[in-house]
Amino acid sequence: MLVLTDLSEVMSARRQIEHDRRHDRLTGLPERRLFIEQLTQQLGAGPVGPDASGSSAPAPRLALLFIDIDRFARIGDHLGHAQADEVLLRLARRLQDGCHRSELLARWGGDQFVMLLRQACDPDAALARARELLELVSPDIEVGGLALGLGASIGVACAPRDGRDADTLLMRARTAMGRAKAAGGHRVAGGGTDPAPPPDPRQLGLEARLRQAIEQDEFVLHYQLQFALDDGRPVGAEALLRWPREDGLWLPGRFIGLIDEGGMTVALGERVIAQAIAQLRRWREAGLAPVPVSVNISPRQCLDTRLPELVAERLAQEQVPATLLKIEITESAAMHDPQHLRGLLERLRAMGVQIALDDFGTGYSSLAHLRDMPVDQIKIDPGFVGSMEQHAGSRAIVEATIALAHGLKVPVVAEGVESARQLELLRELGCDQVQGFLLAHPLPPDALAAMLAERLRADAPSPHISRCSPALSPPRIT
Repeated sequence: MLVLTDLSEVMSARRQIEHDRRHDRLTGLPERRLFIEQLTQQLGAGPVGPDASGSSAPAPRLALLFIDIDRFARIGDHLGHAQADEVLLRLARRLQDGCHRSELLARWGGDQFVMLLRQACDPDAALARARELLELVSPDIEVGGLALGLGASIGVACAPRDGRDADTLLMRARTAMGRAKAAGGHRVAGGGTDPAPPPDPRQLGLEARLRQAIEQDEFVLHYQLQFALDDGRPVGAEALLRWPREDGLWLPGRFIGLIDEGGMTVALGERVIAQAIAQLRRWREAGLAPVPVSVNISPRQCLDTRLPELVAERLAQEQVPATLLKIEITESAAMHDPQHLRGLLERLRAMGVQIALDDFGTGYSSLAHLRDMPVDQIKIDPGFVGSMEQHAGSRAIVEATIALAHGLKVPVVAEGVESARQLELLRELGCDQVQGFLLAHPLPPDALAAMLAERLRADAPSPHISRCSPALSPPRIT
């Protein structure tokens, strides 16, 4: 007896499973593994060495575009993941509809896409195509009752100029995308002609070690006092990050770049806030009336809408008054997205947390935005303070900043004070508070507590601020 079985449904189901495995569920685009397979296949499609006659044949000519949507995380923060997915889906369809037959678009992950230009093209043509994609991304997308304007940063790498294998081309394109984003976003950058440097195993190992250090709370905070310039009273302290290592304490300059590149900035920032608030609680339990502590937050944290809730939760957990915490943001971060940041800062201030604008003078502020920004203190960048004695321009900037802040009824802190002459100039210009090595080095919590207790018992100001003090040389920095 002959039995016939229709396997068409089974085969169709298998094909669907295989398709789903190699394509992104949200957008339906090829996912990264399929894209890399296609890229590798295209790179191997043409001979790259001598042909049968012994002459050298040309390598395949193609281009790779790495596309990153600018500030996309804000959409999820404001509208939720469902709306963010809807935006990504519409954007993917827009890019797909704009694809040529010789191009392959794939979703790399998150808010990143890659495009392979399989038709032979030179670098100029690839850059021109990338600029066309910027125009595709730009029109508003309406979702949740809002018209969202999007931008993109696109890196371009061309074979064989920028590499002859998939890994090298991807690395060059992604690096170029990072340059485009660092330059302000919504622009295109080429991979260049220099050979791509191989990954540094030591750097990769250090990044992994930093991630472990965050998870295990290895970072510590030292505190540098701030003093009132009129009477020398301690009026605040800035929390400064340190990493204890076998060869001593590492300052942020040695590792903060890797923290940022590795996407660890927000996680570390949350630990720093928690540690500073816990320290305030310990000082209070020890019977010491602590001064407000300033904590720096990064531009990435400025985009995190969860920040006020995190701060409120920690303050309640440690039973610390909000007035003892001061959040410092840099001027450049404040001007990057002032409307979003203003709302976040207003939520913090409503709790009683103070806000300081750090590194003032370096961010080219819009005075209109500064007028509306909810800040309680302006800190002058130490570069201007340190060069006041030699450069009249720096002194003029410091003087103008003090006048501007006082016009806004906001006190001013001058950072980086290292000489008695700088101190006198700041007094002449009407500065309110000062901070620097002349007055106090950053200290571990116990050492700072001892210093504060001693000064409070003696009711004594900082000796260097007294008008009668002789000129002092800056202390040796260890």
